[in-house]
Amino acid sequence: MTIFLGRDLLQKERYELKYLVPESAVSDLRSFVRTYLAPDKYVTRGGPVSYQVNTLYLDAPSLLLCRQTQDGIRNRFKLRMRWYDSSQESPAFVEIKQRTDDMIHKLRAQVTKQEMQLLVQGGCLPFSSQDHTNEIDVVAEFCDRRDRLLASEIVLVTYAREAYESPLGNHARVTFDREIRGQCCGGDNFGLLENRQSELSEISDGKVVMEVKFTQQMPGWISDLIRIFHLQRVSFPKYVACVEALGISSSTEMIRN
Repeated sequence: MTIFLGRDLLQKERYELKYLVPESAVSDLRSFVRTYLAPDKYVTRGGPVSYQVNTLYLDAPSLLLCRQTQDGIRNRFKLRMRWYDSSQESPAFVEIKQRTDDMIHKLRAQVTKQEMQLLVQGGCLPFSSQDHTNEIDVVAEFCDRRDRLLASEIVLVTYAREAYESPLGNHARVTFDREIRGQCCGGDNFGLLENRQSELSEISDGKVVMEVKFTQQMPGWISDLIRIFHLQRVSFPKYVACVEALGISSSTEMIRN
C-alpha cells in the first residue's frame, strides 16, 4: 500500500476557544461571522452548508489520554483518525492533536481507508528507507505513541459541522457542530455500564458547539464577536464527553513504560 501525498499536513499552532450556544442564536452568529469568513473547502458548492465528520479516538487501556483532559493536564495530546464520508475511495486522516494551555498543534497525514484500518489494528505502513516526507513522519509518530500506550480504538464520535474560514489563508476559522453522537468501540477490552447504549442521540444537551480558532493574536472582530454576543467560554472535549456519557471505564492493564 502507498500513502497519499497531500498539502498542509503539518498545521501551524493555533488558539482554540469553545462555546455552547443555543440553536436560536446561530443565525445571528453566522451572519456576523460571514462578514469576515467564507464557507470552508469541504462544503459542496450549492449543497448543504454542513457536512459529516467522523472521528475515531484511540487511547490506552487505562484511558490515560481521557483522564489527562479530565484532570486539566496542561500538556496533553489525543490520537485519532478522521474521515468525512463512507466511500472507500475518499481519504482518511491520521491526527495527533496536541495541546499546551490554549495553544493547539495538530499533526495530520492523509491515508487511504484501508491504511487507516491497518493503523487502527496496530499495524504500520510499509515505507522504504528512501521515503521521507512530512506525512510519513506524522504516521511514524502516531504509531510510536500508539505502541507506547498500547492504544486501541475507544469511541467513534460523529457530528454535523458547519465551518467558515478566512479566504486569505487559514488564519481564522469558526465552526458550529451539531448532532454530536458517540459509539463504543472495542467493548470487549473495557468495562462498560450495564445500562449503556451503543449510540447516543445527543451529548451537547440540545446546544451547538461553537469553536473559534485563530493563529497568533486574536483578530479584533473575534473580540467583538465574543463581546457583542456575550459568549461564555466552556470546556467541551467531544471525546471525553462521549466517554463519560457512554459510561466507559478503564481496564486494569498497565501502560508500557
